[in-house]
Amino acid sequence: MRTLRNKRAISPILATVLLILMTIAAVAIIWPAVMPIIKRGASGISSACIGIDLTIETSGKVTCYDATNKIVKISVSRGAGDYELEKIQVISYLEGNSESYIVTETMPGINEQKTYDVAIADLTSVDKVAVAAIVNVGDIEETCEKIAPVSIDACA
Repeated sequence: MRTLRNKRAISPILATVLLILMTIAAVAIIWPAVMPIIKRGASGISSACIGIDLTIETSGKVTCYDATNKIVKISVSRGAGDYELEKIQVISYLEGNSESYIVTETMPGINEQKTYDVAIADLTSVDKVAVAAIVNVGDIEETCEKIAPVSIDACA
């Protein structure tokens, strides 16, 4: 009968080398599938848009639609984030359709609120609006992610 004493185990050095080789092989197999996902996911992220905090004020009818003059009155508040706000993109919605307009007037400063009148030419009415910050990154203008659209009513 054979005893366990006669059997030899692999050395710890050989076991370590085998584990390292298996790890390298696993990474080499998985990496081509993971890399496109990482690139695609990170392509839409910009550090310039982190900390942008614009909100649309809806209380007190400061944001509304003037059907007679075809103007959206929109009140935009800016938080305490320290960034160079160049422009504001206003997106107006009506029953799933949208139109985009750029506001280039004086931008709200840190912790300020400004109201803008945006002439709407292509929509017969407006039921929702959203805004997106446009900031400068070096010599390039970058449009940040829009905030969630808010419902608006007719002006009083």
